[in-house]
Order: sequence, then C-alpha cells, then structure tokens
Amino acid sequence: MTISIPAIVLGTVLALQEEGRLLATIPAELALEGKPIVSPDGLTTVRDRVRFVWSSDGSAVGYVGLRGEHPVPVFGEKQFGGYAWADGAVFSADSKHWAVRVGKSAGKDRERWWVLLDGKEVGAEDWIGAVSLAPTGGGWCAWTQPGARYDASGAYARGDQVLVTPWKKGVPWSDASSLLPPRFAPDGAFVTTLASKAGTWRLLIADKKGERELGQPWSWILAWDVAADGKSFALAVADSTRSGPSTPPVGMLAGGMKSVIVFGKDKFGAEHERATAPLLAPDGKHVAWRFRAKGKAGVAVDAGKDARATHDGITAIAWRPDGKELAFVACDGGHEKPGLMTEAGEPILEGGTWTVVRRASNGKETPEGAAWSEIADLAWSKDGKVLGYAAKNAEGWRIVCGAQQGAAFDEVGPPRIAADGKSVGYGARKDRELHWKVLPLE
Repeated sequence: MTISIPAIVLGTVLALQEEGRLLATIPAELALEGKPIVSPDGLTTVRDRVRFVWSSDGSAVGYVGLRGEHPVPVFGEKQFGGYAWADGAVFSADSKHWAVRVGKSAGKDRERWWVLLDGKEVGAEDWIGAVSLAPTGGGWCAWTQPGARYDASGAYARGDQVLVTPWKKGVPWSDASSLLPPRFAPDGAFVTTLASKAGTWRLLIADKKGERELGQPWSWILAWDVAADGKSFALAVADSTRSGPSTPPVGMLAGGMKSVIVFGKDKFGAEHERATAPLLAPDGKHVAWRFRAKGKAGVAVDAGKDARATHDGITAIAWRPDGKELAFVACDGGHEKPGLMTEAGEPILEGGTWTVVRRASNGKETPEGAAWSEIADLAWSKDGKVLGYAAKNAEGWRIVCGAQQGAAFDEVGPPRIAADGKSVGYGARKDRELHWKVLPLE
C-alpha cells in the first residue's frame, strides 16, 4: 500500500511528496497506555506508554501492547501472548532479527524468563535483564541472575549476575547495569557493559575470547562510550566513598556527588558541577561531553577550552561523521522532573523551547532551524551534509531533515537517512496505524 501526501508549504519550508506504506494496525483490544507509574516518594508520575520500534529498513514494526494488565509482544500483525512480563522490543541493525525479553511466574518465589527471538523462546533463565541484538546473525546479549528468588518483601533477593553473549557465558558479578542493554560494536566483534564487585564498578568488554576490564575500577560509573575498534573509551565517573546496597542505580547521581569525564590519562570537568554523557568522536581520538556550571548546561570537547554553559538543559549530542563538527539538542525554559534521570545521569526535562545547535571545531555554536516543544533522535547523513531529527509541536511529531519536514503524526521513530542522502525513511504512528514513510530530500 502506498500513501502519497501532496506537497504543501509550511511557512518557508516546502514539504516534498512523501511516500509510505502501512505496516500494521494495532488491535482494538490492546491498550496504548497502562496505569501511571508513581515514584516511591510520590513526587513524580510517569505515563506507562507503549513504545514502538521500527526496523531500520522499514520492513517491520514491533511493540509490547497491553491487554488489561498483561503485556502482549507484537511484531507486525502477530501477537505472542501468555506472558506475565515483557518489554524491550528490539531489531538487529540489519533488520533481519527481532527480540523481546519475556517472563512467567514459576512458583511462589521465582520466575522463568526467556529471550523471544524471532518468535521462539531461547536462553531460559531465572531472570533476564535488558536485551540487545548483534548487528547481524541473530546473536543476543543480556545480564542474567541464575537462581533469582523473591525475598520476604516480594522483591528480588540480591544475587550474582552473569553476562550471556553470543560467544559464551561470563563469570559471576555482584551487580551489573542489567536494566541497560549491553552495547555491541558496530561490527558485532565485542559488547560492552558495566559490572561491579568488591564495591567498585568496572567497564567490561566481552568477545569470543571472554571478558576483560577496560581501565581501573571506580566507586561509581554513570555513563560510558567505547570506540568502534575497542581501542579507546571514555567514562563519566563519580568519586565517592559510597558503595554497596546504598549506592544509587546506574545512571543516577546521588545528591552532593560530583562527576568527571575520564578519557585515557586525562580527567575533564572537575571545575564544573557535573560532567556526564561522554561521546567519542568517530575516530575515537576526541570526546564530547555535557556539563553543568552555575545552574546552566553546555557541551564541551576534550578539555573544554571553548565550552560555554548557556542553556537550561542538553539532551543529546551527535558527531558529524568526519568528526569536525557536532550537533546537540538544547532546552531553554524547561524544568526538571523530580527524581527522574536519563541513562547518562542527567535530569529529565519537560516543557520549554527546544532547538538544535551546531558546534564548530572552534567552539562556535549556531542554532539550526525552528524551535520546537521537544526534539529527539539526532542523525547525520553518511556524508555529513544533512542533519535530521524528530521534532514535536502542537500538531504532533514530524521528521525534520535539512530543509525538509515530514507530515505530523502521533509519534515517529528515528530518521534513517539513505546512504546517498536523497531521502529519509522513518516509522510513524497515526492513531492505531503503524506506517513506514519516505521523505525525499531533493
């Protein structure tokens, strides 16, 4: 099915004719939103919304719908019911495989979990954390907790965690970043994650030879990035004597802690209130990072000589493929949601005005395009000539890519800019219809 949208003028922006196809329709009996999740302190309420994922080639869509209080994994039009728990739908980079973690009760004090891989249950464990898929081949990786049982309070009792990779199972660790998907290298040669023992945290790399640690142990690691070849890495770490059960979860910085960036033998950001979210340049020789100073946020590169903190928040950074420029999303006038943090250890922002800012190699920052009520999923074209992202206003979400804008939808997936830079594909939801759209860029 092909859907064409007539060219229209949006202000001074010409929207070219968009093509698309309907991938699936969400069944009427599946809810798109569950009961609100209230934080333990009662200060914050988070909407439990269904998250949709599209394969990068636009051939398929997956999600975990809700039938009453029961999750139902769905890929395309096919439902996989009968589970008490299910989340984390994901596609492989080559779009040939999909997975979701699923679980069932196995008694009064235990559960049984699997990876539902291409519709088949594999890797049975007592508990499985967030799952990631290898770029090709259908291999998967996740933390597991053998022998997991409930304690008297009904929560999981503490137990050792073991990393499962496409090559082999690892050794037991006392704790791990098990709710964050491990990260595969672009070529699938290795995977990285965080693990803890003896009260300290380490950056762990695993490949066909086994597991090994990158760098020294730290009292706390908030975020990490590893070069595509595995030869360099950067960390956001918190120097603190706090450890053990009282330590906050990965991605959350306890009040009063200061964090710095560790890159090779250097430490950056000690002069600031907080330094987080390291992102290596494509060649692995430089690192960009976010920081807060005097209540404002900014982006720095390496030692941060030309860095300025002029925004209320920074939510994303993306290097241009040649490493000579980067883009970031800035929020001004927004406010932090109490008690909620991103995976990078930054407060979650809402409200305000959001803009894309381009930062040149000399530190000069230039806003690009219009302001929006929210922006997500920065992406550069392969040649670095086009910058795309998802943007929201009163009409809904749309893809903005260079001088072009797509139609408005209830939500959209990340922009997938074609290798030749002539079009951008993306997933889109309109009510209960799940589409794949293609927007010409010239």
